[in-house]
Amino acid sequence: MLSQRANRAKAEHTFEEVAQLAQSGEHQGGLAPVEWMRLASLMYGAWARAYKQADPYLLPLAAVPGPGMFMSTSQVAQSLLMRHFSPGGPAEVATHLWLDMTRQAQCEPSAFLVLRDSLANALTQERHAGNAWLHSVVFDAFVDWYCACRHVVAPAVEALLNKRQQSAGDSVADLDWPTTSRYQH
Repeated sequence: MLSQRANRAKAEHTFEEVAQLAQSGEHQGGLAPVEWMRLASLMYGAWARAYKQADPYLLPLAAVPGPGMFMSTSQVAQSLLMRHFSPGGPAEVATHLWLDMTRQAQCEPSAFLVLRDSLANALTQERHAGNAWLHSVVFDAFVDWYCACRHVVAPAVEALLNKRQQSAGDSVADLDWPTTSRYQH
């Protein structure tokens, strides 16, 4: 839920304007740049879907969208990574999953391992998980890895989403995000 202060600052700004404000590095409209980035993060999925933009930007998942909010494929990947590598998460199984996709994309495994380690470290430091993506070392590692592996990772993430959406109506289905699949070793 947006705060009244953020909602007032957003006013009639488009997603593009909010993203530009987030990147300006200056306080504007009563919000700090990090707050503009959180707002842009929340707006991005709906904007991409409404305008059929197919995830043209990579934005840090600075605010975790609530249930039913649209997310881009890159945001879903960030959400899954965040859940997998948060303290107590299924890091070992998840590492195999993501490394398998990285190898299928013919990318260097070290690109993913740098991302995993920097994300896991940031997640232990942050009170709010979304703040981990605001660490430049974490988001830069994500951008490098995701851009190199996108042709394999994006379809795999979309397949997981489709599977989850199909099982959502099944009262017996496990509604937790999957951490295992055919990638489990």
